[in-house]
Amino acid sequence: MASTTSNWLSTTCCRAPSWVRRQQVVLSQLLVVLAIFGLHELGLSWPGVLSVLYLETLVAVLMLARRDGLLHRAAMAGALLAGSSLLLLAASHLAASPPALLYRDAALLALTGWLSIAFIQFTAKQLAIRFSSDATPASGLLSNLLNGFAGLAGLLQVGTGALLARALFHWPGVPVAGLLAALLGLAAVAFGLAYWVRATGLLPSWVRRQQLVLTQFFLVLGIFGLHELALSWPGVLVVLYLETMVAVLLLARRDSLLHRAAMLAALAAGASLLLLASTDWHTALPALLYRDALLVALAGWASIAFMQFTYQQFSSRANAEEAATLPHPALLARLLGCFAGLAGLLQAGAGTLLARALFHWHPVPVALLIVALVALAAGAFGLSRWVRASGLAPTWVRRHLKLLELPDEVQQRVSDGDLSLTIADLLRRQTDKGSITSRQAIDLAGKVAQGDMTPAEIRATFGESSGPKAPAQVRGAFRPGDGPEPRGDDNWHDAGSTADPASREYV
Repeated sequence: MASTTSNWLSTTCCRAPSWVRRQQVVLSQLLVVLAIFGLHELGLSWPGVLSVLYLETLVAVLMLARRDGLLHRAAMAGALLAGSSLLLLAASHLAASPPALLYRDAALLALTGWLSIAFIQFTAKQLAIRFSSDATPASGLLSNLLNGFAGLAGLLQVGTGALLARALFHWPGVPVAGLLAALLGLAAVAFGLAYWVRATGLLPSWVRRQQLVLTQFFLVLGIFGLHELALSWPGVLVVLYLETMVAVLLLARRDSLLHRAAMLAALAAGASLLLLASTDWHTALPALLYRDALLVALAGWASIAFMQFTYQQFSSRANAEEAATLPHPALLARLLGCFAGLAGLLQAGAGTLLARALFHWHPVPVALLIVALVALAAGAFGLSRWVRASGLAPTWVRRHLKLLELPDEVQQRVSDGDLSLTIADLLRRQTDKGSITSRQAIDLAGKVAQGDMTPAEIRATFGESSGPKAPAQVRGAFRPGDGPEPRGDDNWHDAGSTADPASREYV
């Protein structure tokens, strides 16, 4: 009745004051809220009631988007309150709930988290939001509310993982395989949401990063859950180390910040494996020493292969004659140097474990252990030949370390992507020759970054030819895939030039 009255008031010729219509809309929503709370009397749990309330409020927000800015923002605040209440209620039940209730709450949190991302996408598209430097207070408030929904969506998904992890690691007799499959499914959905956010290009880039981090979060929980299937902790850490290195390779051409974070996580996983193996070698039986030696050796060989693939990924980009360069090349070189050191320590650890079994335990298959040590030596020699034959790692690292001799201003231009690596190396060589001073190198780098001089003009100045162009397939290999570029700031993007006047007036 209140909703009908509101519609009648908005369509009459002699309209009543706007506050009367708003009064009826608010009354309508209050009555719906009372009806939703009444579902608890029909046996619906309180998390279920709050989930229904949250979804109903999201629908109300979408309906009010272009009709009443004040009520729209009030409804968004109410939806945030309902979603936060659901999250807090599920968290309060985490310690005492049996597995069945944990599964129920996890399903509700996952559903509301996914729908929150969909809601943000539809809201951004519906309103065609653009916030510039002269944004109004109302637009700033709406931006903050949408950021709040994005953060709530991430927390709801984290809560889902926490509930499933509680059931997996705390309660005996649970379906471990089913829980691991659920975590893998959550990771797949989070990755799909990240792809959707990137494809539409409506939301800030941090939302896509949030979903990618959640993908890794669910995968890490699933990997640790393998221990419940009787996989040893060294085996778990090896799987985690390999998975994180795969994530690093996948992120290399897409997100430099997450790429560096994943490299640090991989180093932490590899170092943890090495420390765990070293703590057991004094007391472990020969069978465990053999197992740990095999795992540590595999991790060391995989580290060398990872380094080679990473160098191969970036070597053509580093030498391509285009403005886009490696972000923070010195840091990347140091991180890869850490992987090289870790690879050596892992292989040395494998030899130490086998030597412990050979010289401490009796009886042991001495001949087989000697063969294993010789095989480790042959593997190390083969890897050294591979690294030398490829010629990627030493040259690439040496070149970036030489760039550290340039003034800090020039290095910053390279890190920011304003100066190509090729031109920076040219300036370094000319500075070493004494052809130019450091001050002149800074000035030339600034001219190239500002577009006052082209790279070809810089080469012509020093009598160097530009050489053959990089192949098209190499140039394009390090660009993101098809689709619009992800947002690079923390503002909400305009959905397009087709936004109707109503949405522009609202903002």
